[in-house]
Parts: sequence; C-alpha cells; structure tokens
Amino acid sequence: MKYFFLISIVLTIAACSKNGDCFNAQYGDPFVAQAEEDYCFSDGAEMTVDSIINAFCPCEAVCVWEGQMEVYMTWTIDGVSYPYKHNSEAVDQDTLLSLPIDISITSDNIVFAEPCILENPSPEIIMTDLIVNRN
Repeated sequence: MKYFFLISIVLTIAACSKNGDCFNAQYGDPFVAQAEEDYCFSDGAEMTVDSIINAFCPCEAVCVWEGQMEVYMTWTIDGVSYPYKHNSEAVDQDTLLSLPIDISITSDNIVFAEPCILENPSPEIIMTDLIVNRN
C-alpha cells in the first residue's frame, strides 16, 4: 500500500507538464498542488498556490473536530487577481471574492513533510491532490 501511494504521487507529478513558469492543469482532472507553484488552465485562467496550512487537530490531542487543510491561492483571470481559500472539510465552504468563473475544488491525498508525532504534533503539508471543476 505504501508503494502504491508513492507510485501514484510520482505518476501524478509526471502527468502535470510544466509550461514555462506554469504547470498545465485540466478542469476535472486531479493534479498535485504545492505551495508557491503556478497552474495554468486551457481557458487562460491561472492559479497560484500561495500556501497550504495544516489546521488539523494536533496528533495526541483530543479534539471535538478533526480540523482541515487550508489551501490559500490566487486566481488570475483576464489579468485580474482574486484571492481564494479552499478548505478540505465540507463543513466550511470555499471562500470566493467575486471570482468571475464558477468553480468548485476538491482535495485528496494530503502529504505531510513528516509523520505526526508528539514532538511535532502539526507537521507541515507539502502537497495535496486538487481537482478543479468548472461548473
């Protein structure tokens, strides 16, 4: 199972080809998203992942809610930039500030920099799979 996960990450990374300063991404297809990377879509929209935040309940802690991953990004559409925040939990809705296109984002396969242990109860998230759908 461990090898399957690693192989799937490598294949997903290989599937995203880089075009200049921007990785090509397709609506409806999963791609690996990392902080400080740019992703270009066929309609000319660009998405920059500004940061990925681990807002999960720290390991070894007892929490009422497991928490979530927060992906802060900037969309650039027709030369105008729009902030956007994706939450991995369905409890919180993604936040839009007048984005001129109708999209929805889902995430899966969160990869942490190191295991969650008592000495590091909230490890950094280094990448996640995102699927952007144009509605």
